[in-house]
Amino acid sequence: MTLRKWMLVALTALLGAAIVAAYDGDLLLFLNYFTNTGNVLIFFLLVGILLGYIPEKHLLFGVMIGLVINLVYVNLLIDDYAIVADILDSAWQWGVLHYLVPYGLLIDFIWGLNEVMPPYKTLLVYLWLPILYLVYAFIYGSATGTYAYFFFNVPETGLAGVISYVLGIFVLYLALGSILLYAKHMAQKKRLH
Repeated sequence: MTLRKWMLVALTALLGAAIVAAYDGDLLLFLNYFTNTGNVLIFFLLVGILLGYIPEKHLLFGVMIGLVINLVYVNLLIDDYAIVADILDSAWQWGVLHYLVPYGLLIDFIWGLNEVMPPYKTLLVYLWLPILYLVYAFIYGSATGTYAYFFFNVPETGLAGVISYVLGIFVLYLALGSILLYAKHMAQKKRLH
């Protein structure tokens, strides 16, 4: 097994342990947070890749999810971008779920992954997770009055505000995927010449 594979196995094991540590005993509430839902999907994606059931090129999907988790968390949910304080003051699992996994996957994607990338239209297929999550979050929030994030709370943020945030996050998600695909396509072209 290569060093890269060992590192992916270690990241997957650490991610699994962080998900278990973060689990609060209420599955519906747990899945109400995209950090949890996204990381559970990343875990199963990594297991599928490591076992050879999912082509490695779909690591792109995991990187997109991880970066959206990190960027939304850092830019909308941490006061004054206090990243170091957040990492030091939070339980270890949140550092893994919000920071280590997104950037560990990004590093592996940039320097470790040598597989031919999927076409750009695949980014639209990758929208299934944010769309399903959004539907779930609104159903859960409407039924319980508990919204995972202030920007999903229609009564407080207003419908126009919620739509703006959601569209902004979707654009960020697709833009990240496009940038990653473009960079990998350019690197592959360079490697071939």
